[in-house]
Amino acid sequence: MDEQAADRYLRQRVPIPAALRAYFGNADDQPRAEAAAALSAAMGLRSDNQPTFIVSLMLVLLEAVARAVQDGARVPEDRGAKIAEIALGHFTVDECLGISAYFGGDRVAVPPGTTLGTLSDAVHELLRTCIGDPLNVALAAWSVDA
Repeated sequence: MDEQAADRYLRQRVPIPAALRAYFGNADDQPRAEAAAALSAAMGLRSDNQPTFIVSLMLVLLEAVARAVQDGARVPEDRGAKIAEIALGHFTVDECLGISAYFGGDRVAVPPGTTLGTLSDAVHELLRTCIGDPLNVALAAWSVDA
């Protein structure tokens, strides 16, 4: 995606799920970059200068979080990691490494004994920790309010 296409992508508006509107300034929709940054900030994750693949991930998470909040508070401690795992399922290993680096996971070593065959699992586990744990905080707070 060239710079102009990326800029258009980031400016396009996306609907904010009804279950989360109260946490997004009661907005019905927002530009992609703004919605992704708002979710990142709510999770306590970095939200500055998000590249398009981070925005894409955060928008997938936004929909998943809305469904989880709408379903109510059912063991919120377990939901964040599962949501992150599902959302990351379609990203390649190199994209996952880029996402991990963006959120500070590049300072976490890949476990000893990791093989090429298990690298994907190791990277996804790292991202479940980097994203799933902070997601639990937002889910727990939002589920209580719902």
